[in-house]
Amino acid sequence: MTFSPSFGRIFSPSFKPNSLAAGGYKIWYTLDGLISAANCKAAYQPKGAADYATSKVNLANPGTYNATDVSAPAWDATDGWKFNGTTNALEIAITNMSAYGQNNSYAIRIKAPTKDGAVFGYSQVGQHRFGINFWAGVLEAQNDGIASPTQAYADGVYIVAGNKVYKNGVDYGSTINTIGGSASLGIKVGCRNFNGTNVNFPSDAKVLALSLYQNLVLTPTQVGLLTTAMNAL
Repeated sequence: MTFSPSFGRIFSPSFKPNSLAAGGYKIWYTLDGLISAANCKAAYQPKGAADYATSKVNLANPGTYNATDVSAPAWDATDGWKFNGTTNALEIAITNMSAYGQNNSYAIRIKAPTKDGAVFGYSQVGQHRFGINFWAGVLEAQNDGIASPTQAYADGVYIVAGNKVYKNGVDYGSTINTIGGSASLGIKVGCRNFNGTNVNFPSDAKVLALSLYQNLVLTPTQVGLLTTAMNAL
């Protein structure tokens, strides 16, 4: 019997988080070991997922810190999580990022929102803050304190490493200040967790990939490589 060359592709999974297409890396969120897997608390790749349920799986440790619905966004394999800017939100039940102060990093690839809102994170008044907002039309990056580079709504990979802010691998030169204190809030996506509220300051951004690193400040080299890998997803 002769099989068509396409026969084997029938069984190929439609979701390939380890695809070499991710900038040449099998595992984009650790760059195949160039970033410590032990410090990658969570990674999500809604872009290219087989379905919505798969998009919420924590690739770094499936079953632990999977994203859960507050109010489910739309989803497709091209644009990932598509938040509506009013009611949609996901939650990631990681509550101890503040234990490491600014010694954390995160990376997120988005398609830009059309209005102000929090793309992801948490904010506790007078305490540690974490995540990406667009406020008054410009970027607001948080990791303990806040930095506000004059970057308007734009697609791309945004990375915060310690007190540094990068877009598509370029250091803005803005330094995130320190607030201190301890926050025990879960992380929301599509909005922010503000003092424990359910959906606060919602965004209509599309989230294609997200990774969170605890007790690790990514180096500029790692930031550049991770940006390339995420843009290649």
